[in-house]
Amino acid sequence: MFKKIAIFIFFSFEVFAKPLIFGLNPYLPSNQIEKLHEKLRLHLETKLQTPVILTTSKNYKEQIELLETGKIDIAAMSPNLYYEARQMKKPFIYLATVTKNDNYKNPKPGYKGVIFTLKGSGIKTFEDLKGKRFGFTDRASTSGYVCPRNAMLKHGIDPDKDLGYSFLLKKHSKILSALLQNSIDAGATYDRVLQEAILIYGDVFHLLYETPLLPYEAYVVSNKMDKQLLEKIREALLNFEDSDAIGEAPARFEVIEESLYDQLCI
Repeated sequence: MFKKIAIFIFFSFEVFAKPLIFGLNPYLPSNQIEKLHEKLRLHLETKLQTPVILTTSKNYKEQIELLETGKIDIAAMSPNLYYEARQMKKPFIYLATVTKNDNYKNPKPGYKGVIFTLKGSGIKTFEDLKGKRFGFTDRASTSGYVCPRNAMLKHGIDPDKDLGYSFLLKKHSKILSALLQNSIDAGATYDRVLQEAILIYGDVFHLLYETPLLPYEAYVVSNKMDKQLLEKIREALLNFEDSDAIGEAPARFEVIEESLYDQLCI
């Protein structure tokens, strides 16, 4: 029975179809991220009649190298990473921007970066961050590094000189853990992490700073991709909708002005 099913699945795609490698950015552990994108993977596989394989890069910037060298075919790039790719004039073509739902399944077109701490920490202003331990995520992270550093500089704090110590914790979930374990005094992440933490731990956090609304990940491909396949992928993305999606799972896609990625953390 298993052999019959396997044969059917194989021949449901084009014979000898080359799999499409879909690269995700590592803002969460890879098993979590890939599980969140499984419904989208199946949708793309069905629409394109081609096997689609999910993979998560080791770090944010590796995505640029993987896409440029053809080791992945599609990349879901964080806002800042896509901005950097545009600044470097990388040969990438924008397809669409993902949008997500909140925990009540309401459409959420973007997200916000936050700097937060625990109530009772004594940190109420940017000035209070001087000499304190601060948690960032990855240097290419929009909400976990770029925006909070920009915010500090605008408020007269040099993160390289004024912070007592700064940590690169890589994953957003580790910012929350480190704060609760008193390993850091304050940290940077995105709004959903803080919102979900409040639901679990209660009103124990102090929001120090919040960014304007930021666009979600840009889905991009190399300009070497066959134009017909490129348009099929874009069409498949724009036809995707998961009204039951919550949290970080993709809900739908839209095409936005790429220049919005050039105006992050302003």
